[in-house]
Amino acid sequence: MLSVLLKSRGYEIDTASDGSYALEKIILNKPDLILLDIDMPEMNGLEVLERVKENPSTAGIPVIMLTANTDADSFERAVNKKADRYVAKPFKTSFLMDKIDEVLKKYGLIQRSCDIESNDN
Repeated sequence: MLSVLLKSRGYEIDTASDGSYALEKIILNKPDLILLDIDMPEMNGLEVLERVKENPSTAGIPVIMLTANTDADSFERAVNKKADRYVAKPFKTSFLMDKIDEVLKKYGLIQRSCDIESNDN
């Protein structure tokens, strides 16, 4: 399961069983990164994404969409709503971890490996 993998890599995680609860937790906890499935009960992931990006207190939180929807329409809607990445299921663990690292680096939440190497010289 994804949560076990992320915990094993040192990430603190929180989960939600539906979109409404996810949005509530996001507003309350302001996570560093959101992994969001499009297909969720109560409120789908695209609605959650839209509300996150419209709210000034959460708009700057990066979002990676995880979905079994590989159609162009879902991808375009996620990008238009300002998703940082779109990862289609099934995916390789290493691919998802690379996308997480890319987004965290982009937002300055982890140092780039080249920055770390250059500090050792």
